[in-house]
Amino acid sequence: MIHRGEEQILLQDAPLTIPGTLHTIGVRGGHYMRSPSNSSSSSSSTSSASAGVVLDLALSQLQRYAATCDLVALTNAIRDFRALSVGLGLNSDELADLQSVLCAALRQMYERTGDQTALAEAASMGELSVLVVYDASSFGERAVTFAHALFAQFSLTGQVNYLNRAGALLDHALLVVQGTEMYDIVATCLAECLRVRSLALNDGDALIRALMLFSSTSGQMTDITLVTYALCLQQRYYRFREDSDLALAIALCEGALTSTSPGPLVRAAVLTATSVLYATQVGNTNNQDDLGRAIDYGRQGLTLVHDFATCWPRVQVPLALMELHRYMWHGNAGELTGVFSNLEKVLAAIPENGIERASALHVAAVTYLYRFDVCGRTVDLDSMVHFARQCVSSTTFQRVRYHASLMLLSASVRIRYRYLHRGEDLAEFLDLAKTTVNKMPAGYPASQASCIGNLGIAEHAADVENRGTALLDRAITDLHRSIDLRADGTWGKSELFEEFFALGEAYLARAEQTKMVSDWSNGFQAFEQCLQYSTRRHTRRTRALVAPAIGQRKLFLATGQGDLDESLQLLREALECTPLGLPTRARVLIEYGHTSMLLYRRNPQQVDHMKNAWNAWRTAAHDFLSYVRDRFDAVRLWVQLASEQKDYKDAVDASAQALLILPRFPWIGMDHEARIKELKAATLKMGNQAASAAIELGACEEAVEFLDDTQTIFWTQLRALRGEFHELQLVAPALGKELEEVGRAMEVCETEQSLSVKAALDRRRRSVDRWDSLVREVRKVTGMERFLLPARFGLLRQAAFEVPIVVLNISRERPCDALVITYTHRVQHLQLSGFTMELAKEMHSMLVKAAGAKSDRPGRMMRENAWVQVLDRLWQVFGQPLVNTLARLFPSGPPSRIRLCPIGVVSLLPLHAAMPRGTQQRGFADLFCCSYISSIATLLRSQRCDNDYGMQRLLAVSVPLIPNYPLLARAKDEKRILQTLHLQTPPTFMDGAEATIESVCSAMTNYEWIHLAVRGDAIALDAMSSGLYLHDGPLTLSRIAQLGLHKTKFAFLSACQFTPSSAEIPEECLPLAAGLHFAGIDGLIATMGEVVDKDASEVARMLYAYMTSERQIPSHEDAAEGLKRAITSLRRQNVPISRWAPFVHVG
Repeated sequence: MIHRGEEQILLQDAPLTIPGTLHTIGVRGGHYMRSPSNSSSSSSSTSSASAGVVLDLALSQLQRYAATCDLVALTNAIRDFRALSVGLGLNSDELADLQSVLCAALRQMYERTGDQTALAEAASMGELSVLVVYDASSFGERAVTFAHALFAQFSLTGQVNYLNRAGALLDHALLVVQGTEMYDIVATCLAECLRVRSLALNDGDALIRALMLFSSTSGQMTDITLVTYALCLQQRYYRFREDSDLALAIALCEGALTSTSPGPLVRAAVLTATSVLYATQVGNTNNQDDLGRAIDYGRQGLTLVHDFATCWPRVQVPLALMELHRYMWHGNAGELTGVFSNLEKVLAAIPENGIERASALHVAAVTYLYRFDVCGRTVDLDSMVHFARQCVSSTTFQRVRYHASLMLLSASVRIRYRYLHRGEDLAEFLDLAKTTVNKMPAGYPASQASCIGNLGIAEHAADVENRGTALLDRAITDLHRSIDLRADGTWGKSELFEEFFALGEAYLARAEQTKMVSDWSNGFQAFEQCLQYSTRRHTRRTRALVAPAIGQRKLFLATGQGDLDESLQLLREALECTPLGLPTRARVLIEYGHTSMLLYRRNPQQVDHMKNAWNAWRTAAHDFLSYVRDRFDAVRLWVQLASEQKDYKDAVDASAQALLILPRFPWIGMDHEARIKELKAATLKMGNQAASAAIELGACEEAVEFLDDTQTIFWTQLRALRGEFHELQLVAPALGKELEEVGRAMEVCETEQSLSVKAALDRRRRSVDRWDSLVREVRKVTGMERFLLPARFGLLRQAAFEVPIVVLNISRERPCDALVITYTHRVQHLQLSGFTMELAKEMHSMLVKAAGAKSDRPGRMMRENAWVQVLDRLWQVFGQPLVNTLARLFPSGPPSRIRLCPIGVVSLLPLHAAMPRGTQQRGFADLFCCSYISSIATLLRSQRCDNDYGMQRLLAVSVPLIPNYPLLARAKDEKRILQTLHLQTPPTFMDGAEATIESVCSAMTNYEWIHLAVRGDAIALDAMSSGLYLHDGPLTLSRIAQLGLHKTKFAFLSACQFTPSSAEIPEECLPLAAGLHFAGIDGLIATMGEVVDKDASEVARMLYAYMTSERQIPSHEDAAEGLKRAITSLRRQNVPISRWAPFVHVG
């Protein structure tokens, strides 16, 4: 969240810090406007009586404009003044007076219409008018008028030389008008000039002198003088944080409001200044009444200047910031829409170099942050950073404002890092934090504290990412420096909260590394200080209570000294100040459960603690208003605890809740790689636990649902493969986009951006209601009736209408379970007690080791022996028991084809080729035409969408030679085979250098049939990095998944490894071909390891001959039988087992 201190700097800068803000909005026009008789007497001295009449008429028109803002009157006045300045016998003093009045009128025309030509002419007239010093009062009037024009040029261009010229002129004029009635007017104008100089150039002496000027005035202050004095006091408040300065400034403006203003524009200036001061006070008090006054005064001022091209942006910018502040209170997203609309107009109206532009850009950056909070679109984070960068580039000449812009950019990059976890953002945040410290403006202790504290927070964030005590030491030092600068704790309370919180976390992090008792103690003391700057009504208090509670738990685990009772008490208090409806409540319940379980494990006699943890996790899992990621963590803990306690019914209930939560993950934007990996392990492990619990209860159908849903949800949706999101984007793209934005916004919204619990609750409720409404709309779409609902077994069973499906699941805690699914029988559970996780990994390791053997005779014998041993062992623990079960289910004869759906490590084994050794007994390859599937839901989706008119278009990709791999010598043979096929459409060939990643990706989506004579590899530890090696590098599975291969019916991978070649494998793994099946390809032929080159071409020849034997347009449905026939032919030729067994069919 952007620091409140930065918002206050924005308030100080945005509305009225340009020189002449009060003077250019207020139509002062010099002494002529207040005493037209003086000018009239001047005109009477002219040689022409008619000229005097014209001059009187022009002055009355100018007075009328000041009172009514009638543009016609101003236009007529300028016309008459121009006419008078030509051809009349005026003396030099009279001509200077006329030029000064024309300068004022032309400047007002610029303010009204934005006509820069008028401003240039005004400056020219003003410069001529001050060349004559005849009368002190007249010269003072001319000097003020010319200074106003210079102020306007400074505002337009940002060039400091205009400010310097105005200051020098007014200094001289002040000496000339000493002792006259013009002294107060000149002094007020000079004070405004000095105030802005102080801000732009960090000139502390200029501000001191500005304040001293008011003590030298007559004491009869006009409304403009009162407001100028008030703004000087406001600026001193920002430097030294003296509340008395702000209170006096508000009183002065309130006094000015009670006076009778000479016209609507001066009134607008006073209203705007009063609005800004009340908004400044809100930063200290969080008082809604003050904010209401600020917005009310701002709107009144805006009403008065809405027709003025250069005036209304100066009022609109601070008003937009105040409306954002109110959004923080009430969470009304409609206000954001209005702010965006107004800011677009402001940025279009302000010149590129105008000094008000920085303030508008600053507010725009903050507005994009809040829109991200509402919509969840990451592009808004990028826009926030973009506008912050523009703000920095537009303020390089203003030292204080430039520094505030650097702070804004630093905060913006930090926020984007927190949401998107980009390493480059963290590095930039740290660099910017250092830069802001190096460029701190002198004389602003509050800003200095903010900069140093920001650096400490950046160093702490970098440590969390990189883990190093050096960064922690610097973070702790800088955070202490910042806190010490705010020794009295009366200003920067919001920042003090953040800095004490970061300090507490830094101390505890260092304590975990160094084991120093003092660091533990200092960390807890920092959190105690943090609580002093958080009221019970503020949503951030939860964070300040949960952090030390976790710290006490860590201390207990590290040293045995942590106070678990104190941890529990802190979490109880956190629950009290986190009412139901806040998205952070589930996280508090999770931590409460963790502490309760530690108390239970410390003393197992205290069963109530275990029950409390159980109940807390169950409650958190059901809290539909909490963050999805936290609800998932809670349900995972609930499943684990229920399984440990052997309460299988509760474990099944927990798993059913998990299946309602898991489909939400693709809709919340999982961008953090570490979080994805954590979820991967947790999701599939939970599926195993849930299935085991269901099997224990005899609920085999539920076990199938749990296994298939967790497998499908993770690999297809969490990894952005083809799933419900893809389907919805195809049938209702607008609805899908809005649902994605709302889902992400619900998961990333920061409740701490709301200034009250009620506002946070209201915002959360609106988001949830919108999500529910959108989901109901999606379920009305044909084919999406069960959107985000777990698949029911009745639906999954349809996939086994013709071919039985065998689901195999294995875990560390339990040997392999086989679930046999047919369309006519209940699910049959077969526990393969001899098939353990250790055995599965051992068999896979044997095959990997054999694959690395040399190609000489001993190496070939070693490879063959390994395959024979593995297939024999698989027959004993899997094949024979399954064949016996199928024989009981189908007494008239087992089916000729089956589909295997292995999950986890089992998917890496050649189950399809299981066979006894050294006997005439038939094995799996003899009994069945066997196919693998990645999940039942994926198969079902393929069957449901199968409008197979055959594979009319064939794409053949061939890359025979890549570095570090043997030459695919038979790739040319495969090409000749494809060329001889009699197809309606001739094949398309991409060979060698033609087969680049981009060209192949572009082509793949247009073909139903793909033949890939390329190397491929499955990477165990990161399945989505598995891929196909093309001419210019690997085409990864993650890239293929993004292509949307819904047209592709079949693919032949002639030299691609189906399974990982590394012996190091995780329990949750995805073979390459299964990943391609998930990605949308309905059927594949692949290999489970390296194969002999000539075997691949021979299998391709026989397969394609079978697939095209009876019709010109082949069907992917024939691939499984075609492969079985090809393998049978190889076996009849006495090809060794290690050469034919690796070939597999998927789909």
